[in-house]
Amino acid sequence: MFRVAVFLPIAFQVLTTVFALYDGYKVYDVYCKTFIDKEVLTNLSKLSDDYDFIHLTRTFQDPDRVVVPPDLQHDFEMVLDSSLISYNVFNEDVSKTKVSFFTQSFSVSFNSFKYHSYSDMLGYLDYLSRSYPDLVSVKEFGQTFLDRPMKAIYISNDKSKVKTKNVALVDAGIHAREIAAPATALFIINQLVENYSSNKDLVDAFDWVIVPSMNPDGYEFVRSGYILWRRTMTSYFPCAGADPNRNFDFHWSKNGSSPIPCTQNYQGPKPFSEKETRALRDLMFSVADRAKLYLTIHSYGRYLLTPWGHTSDYSDNYEDVLSVAMAGRNAMYEVSGSNYTVGSSTNVLYAASGSSEDYAHGVVGIPIALTMELPAGGTIGFNPPERSVQSIVSESFLGISAMAKRVHEIYPNE
Repeated sequence: MFRVAVFLPIAFQVLTTVFALYDGYKVYDVYCKTFIDKEVLTNLSKLSDDYDFIHLTRTFQDPDRVVVPPDLQHDFEMVLDSSLISYNVFNEDVSKTKVSFFTQSFSVSFNSFKYHSYSDMLGYLDYLSRSYPDLVSVKEFGQTFLDRPMKAIYISNDKSKVKTKNVALVDAGIHAREIAAPATALFIINQLVENYSSNKDLVDAFDWVIVPSMNPDGYEFVRSGYILWRRTMTSYFPCAGADPNRNFDFHWSKNGSSPIPCTQNYQGPKPFSEKETRALRDLMFSVADRAKLYLTIHSYGRYLLTPWGHTSDYSDNYEDVLSVAMAGRNAMYEVSGSNYTVGSSTNVLYAASGSSEDYAHGVVGIPIALTMELPAGGTIGFNPPERSVQSIVSESFLGISAMAKRVHEIYPNE
């Protein structure tokens, strides 16, 4: 992982000192056939912080994917060759990867099939609150390390003073480089508000609270060209940021996280060290008495993941959570043939202690907590071209709608 330092002068904030930018970095697809092959990759991931295993799973249906800097490529290939593990170079030079980000005025209809800047996301939320005041409100629930406002949109057709309807809490983009996730969250918002007549049943069933970007600082850093950035931008030495999805205070610092500051899954110096995770924690508790569904949107891999991430054990209500995930999986498969893998994170993908999903279920008490890993795309996996955005977000909304309806069947409003 290349090093980034963040310095904060008194009058203003400056992001500076980048020591490398992917020149000559290659993306390898690795085809494991046995668990021994998987162990070889796992051991490699522990040898150097500079290996970026962007897709390393417990299954064999897709290749594992790793970004390797120039100085490690020869050794990496030697290890795979000596272990008789097949591989190919998926991307010869990461530095040539480009992502188009779209900017527009919100005096016209929002373009749901583009990647937007964070300021334009907030502009869209404000536009909706002005245009649909009886349906939409927008609230700031925290600030990032670089003092960007963190905002959630509240979508409700309940006019009563005392709110009793169940809540669906959705967030996206907690990992900065997973740019299709905020695009999906924005499409959900668009469909629930600007296409309300077609989706009234979803708003009748839930009050929706949606955070389109949980890591705005990191997301904007990705927009600036650092397309593999995953973490927050908190000023740590020698590497900036922590993995916010390893920073929640539920089995923190256990399986699937790292205490080493320059690793991609660095857990932070303590639970809730990150302003962003503290803000989400507080938002969760603000709706805890009514929340029945928590969905966090990530990419990539086509997974619907259930608790737990810190152990291979299943949650006590696994049958209910599984039925919700399968409803989403089946809805997407029937329409597009997209085949999502369903199961607990530890059993089908990888261990991930200190995650928002586990915290939402294990501490806050939200009964249905799920992680949705969107399809891969582009020259890395995290950068689907804009021509693919419409199919990804449209398919995902079908699955999310089906999951919400299944949750409503299990937990009808009183």
